[in-house]
Amino acid sequence: MNKSLISIIVPVYNCAPFLDECINSVLKQTYPNFELILINDGSTDNSLEIITQYEKSDQRVNVITKENSGVSDTRNLGISLAKGSYICFIDADDWVESDYLSSFLKYAENDKLIIQHIKRGSSIVGNFKYGIYHTKTDYNKLFLNNQLLYHGGPVSKLFSRNIIIQNKILFNPKLSYGEDLMFFLHYLDGVDEVEIIDSCSYNYRYNSNSLSTKKHTFDSLFSFFLEINGFFTHKNIKENNFKKYIFSSISDVVETSIDHGIIDDDNIKKRKENLNLLRNELNISYLKFNKPFRKLTYILLKTKQYKLLVYLRKKVNALKSKSH
Repeated sequence: MNKSLISIIVPVYNCAPFLDECINSVLKQTYPNFELILINDGSTDNSLEIITQYEKSDQRVNVITKENSGVSDTRNLGISLAKGSYICFIDADDWVESDYLSSFLKYAENDKLIIQHIKRGSSIVGNFKYGIYHTKTDYNKLFLNNQLLYHGGPVSKLFSRNIIIQNKILFNPKLSYGEDLMFFLHYLDGVDEVEIIDSCSYNYRYNSNSLSTKKHTFDSLFSFFLEINGFFTHKNIKENNFKKYIFSSISDVVETSIDHGIIDDDNIKKRKENLNLLRNELNISYLKFNKPFRKLTYILLKTKQYKLLVYLRKKVNALKSKSH
């Protein structure tokens, strides 16, 4: 088996109830050659006290503490401190099986990206098609077969530190939403191969206090929309089925921008300004490559039928709430 050092980066922010399970799951790995970088991002609970005890008892544990600046800054600091040939990220409220690292290292070679499934409770998240994908020839297939725009977070993946450093890939601290996916997309541009493996050793815990469960401002959602829209626009994608997937996925961000950042805003002037920002950025591809209801959203934005658009979004969300 590959004996390379793996750097495991865990941002820690007010997650004391989960830390023991997370850290112990790492320390019980069957592959022992790793460094565990625990970065306390200005926690106000007793997280720092807990992780410091682990640093005292295991020389592989390295504790860093800093003022709160967000998960992107925290992960970037971890990258700068990492000494391993490989980097993996674990969230502090999650945990991994004992074979998590060893399952990756069976396939680690050629600086490729390795991806495995995530488990949530007793269910596997997603439906991956296992195998090797070449980013220059299989890019469309990689995304379409595996719905990777919805599985682009940094966890359950093994990254090459060399690729990250050479290509200066970092998490964008200006994004408070979607920064994980943008890191993943930029990393893909730096590798020739991606291998999706038949393994599921990462356990995701739903935490009502985590960033992924929070409502986001329009500004944060719109910033992400600009990033991902620009990224794929520069790709100059040709295949229509891939365009449908891309523009449908980005339309999720558009609708979330309307739902989270606009509907609850009582400032009518500000709401109009935000909708104008969306309107100005949407191009004809959002009409051509989307389903009928999404086309209606596009038309209402482009024709500035904002009152009707907000009314319809409220109705749709009310129906969704009833169905749940």
